[in-house]
Amino acid sequence: MAVSPVKMHRKKRKPVAKEVVAEVKRNFDKFLTVLKIRYSSALKILSKKRTFLRDVLLINVLLYIIILVLGLIAFNVSFLDPFKQAFKDFSFANVYFSRMIDTNRVDTNIILINTGSLSREGIGRQIRILNKYKPGVIGIDHLFLERKENDSILSSAISECPALTGVCYLDDFSKGKYHSVQKSNPYFLIHDQGFVNYPAEDPVFSTIRYARFAYIIEKDTVFSFPVAVIRKFSPELFLKSAPLMDGIHIINFIGNKNSFITLDTGQVTDTGQDLVFLKNKIVLMGYMGDSLNARTKLEDLYYTPLNKRLAGRTYPDMYGVVIHANIISMIFGGRFIRSVPFALECVFAFVITFLHLLLIVRLYQRSHKHFEFLTIVIRYTSSAILLYLYFLLFAKMNISFDMTLAIIGLISLKIVIIIYYEIVKFLGDSVYLKSFKTHEK
Repeated sequence: MAVSPVKMHRKKRKPVAKEVVAEVKRNFDKFLTVLKIRYSSALKILSKKRTFLRDVLLINVLLYIIILVLGLIAFNVSFLDPFKQAFKDFSFANVYFSRMIDTNRVDTNIILINTGSLSREGIGRQIRILNKYKPGVIGIDHLFLERKENDSILSSAISECPALTGVCYLDDFSKGKYHSVQKSNPYFLIHDQGFVNYPAEDPVFSTIRYARFAYIIEKDTVFSFPVAVIRKFSPELFLKSAPLMDGIHIINFIGNKNSFITLDTGQVTDTGQDLVFLKNKIVLMGYMGDSLNARTKLEDLYYTPLNKRLAGRTYPDMYGVVIHANIISMIFGGRFIRSVPFALECVFAFVITFLHLLLIVRLYQRSHKHFEFLTIVIRYTSSAILLYLYFLLFAKMNISFDMTLAIIGLISLKIVIIIYYEIVKFLGDSVYLKSFKTHEK
C-alpha cells in the first residue's frame, strides 16, 4: 500500500522537531552550567580577597546601575510599550485592594444615587425628592455645559437646594498644569463645584489609584469634587484635613458600590419609599449604569486597584461616582495613606541587597555543599518577608513603603555577581582590579 507524500512529510518532521527541542534543551543546560561555574568562581575569589567588602559594594552599585539602564531602555523603546503599560498599571497595592480588603465593610455616611438614563428633567425631580429629607450635602456628578429644552425643572431644583455641590472639568493641559476650567452653564446656578479629573496618564485606560485635591488655575485654587463635597458638608472637617491634602495621594479604597448604601433611580422616585435615613448624610448622585443590575456600560467607568485581574486588561470595574465616594470616605475617616519618599526606598533597597551580598559570601566560605540551595532560600524568603512587611504597613498603619526595587535587587543578585566577575576578568590589567586576576591563577 502506497504512503501519501503528505504522511511521509509528517513522519519526517516529528524526529526533526524532537531533535530541535533536544538541542535547545542541551544548549540551555550548558548555559546554566556555565553560569553556575562563573558564579562559583566569582564567589571563590571574593571569599579569598582581603578587599571583598570593596567588591561587594561595587557589585551592589553595579546592580542598581543595571536596573536603571534596563528601566531607561524599557521606557524608551516603543515596541516594549505593552509591557511598559502593564508595569505602570501594576502595584503591590493592587494585590492588597483586590484580594485582601474587607469587602463586607459598608460606609453608612455616604449614600449613592444612580441617575441611570434619566433626562435632565428626571434628575431635577430626583434632586427635589432628595432635598425633602434634608441631607447634609448633595453632590451631583454631572456636568451641564449647555442649556437644553425643558431645563427649567432642573434649574429650579438646583436653586431650591443650597446643600448642592456640582462638578467641573479642568482643561487645556500643558507644561504640567491646567489653564482653564469647564463649568456647568450659569443658568443652573451651581455655586460650589469641584473638578473630577484624575492624575493618571490616561484616565480611560490607566488604573485610577491616585487623587489630587486641589489645583491652582490662574491664581485661583480649584478643589476636587470630593473635597468640595466635604467642604460643603463639614467646614470644620475640611479645615482639619486641609494640611494633609497637598500633592497627590494614594486612594485608600474601601470597596466598590456594595460598600456604600446605594439606591437605584426607581427607589428614589417611588412614592412608597421612606428615605428618612438620608438626613444629614453625604448623598452622591451619578451614573452607575442604566440600572444597578443592568449590564455594565463603559460610560464613566474606570480601572481601579480593586480589579480582580492583576495583570493585562479586563473590563473596567468602578464608576466615577463610586471612586469619588471612596475618596470622600478616606477623607471623612482620616485614612490618608502616607507614601515613603522614593529616595528612602532606594537607600533601603541598597542596604538590603548589600547585606545579602555579604551573607552570600560568608555562606560560601562556610558551606560549599548546600550553598546553592541556601542562597536561593534566603533570597526568596527575604523577598516574601519584604512583601509581607509592605502589606502589614499598608493595612495597619496606612503607610506605602514600596519594596519593588529591593525585591528586584534580591532576585537579580546571582546574575549581577556573574556580570561583575566577567567585567573584572575583562579589566584584569587594571591596577584597581588586578587582584581578581591574581586569585584566578
